[in-house]
Amino acid sequence: MNVTPFLTLTKGQADAAARFYASVFPNSAVTGTTDVEPSGAEVAAPTETSTRTVSFTVAGVPFIAMDMDEKHVVPASWANSYMVTLDEVAQYDTAFAALAKEGTVMMEQGDFGKYRKVCWITDKFGITWQLVV
Repeated sequence: MNVTPFLTLTKGQADAAARFYASVFPNSAVTGTTDVEPSGAEVAAPTETSTRTVSFTVAGVPFIAMDMDEKHVVPASWANSYMVTLDEVAQYDTAFAALAKEGTVMMEQGDFGKYRKVCWITDKFGITWQLVV
C-alpha cells in the first residue's frame, strides 16, 4: 500500500503546477501526462472536454495533479500542507523565494526548535507547503 498526494486544480493548471514544483524542489520531475475524455478514452492531446492528469515527483515522492472544471475545485486550506525537509539552507532559500513569489507567506520564516528555518507558504496554485531546514 502507498499514499499519493492528489492535487485538484482549476482546468489548465495541472501542467503548470507540476512543472513549477519540479523546478522548485531537488529530486523532482514531471513523470507523465494523460488526457482522458468523459467516455474514459485516452487522447493524444487535450481537447475541450478532456481532463488532464499529470504525474510528478516532489523530493522523490509521487504526486498527481488533475485539471477540473472550476465548479468542482474546492479551495485548499493551509490546515493541510506538504512538509518538505530540505538538506541545505540554500535549498530552503531557493524554495522559499519561488513559492512566496505570487503566493502568500502564512507563517514567517523563523527558528523553531531543532530546525534552523521553518515557514508555511500557500503558493500561487493555492497549495500550502511547510519548508524546514
